Amino acid sequence: MALKNINFNTFLIIFIFCLIVHLNHCILIGIVK
Repeated sequence: MALKNINFNTFLIIFIFCLIVHLNHCILIGIVK
């Protein structure tokens, strides 16, 4: 159970990190255009 919780937290952190990177990328494209 603890292992699943750790895996879920890791997945959540990676997902949020990717989301932030994607948003920053879109913002940079918007600034360039």
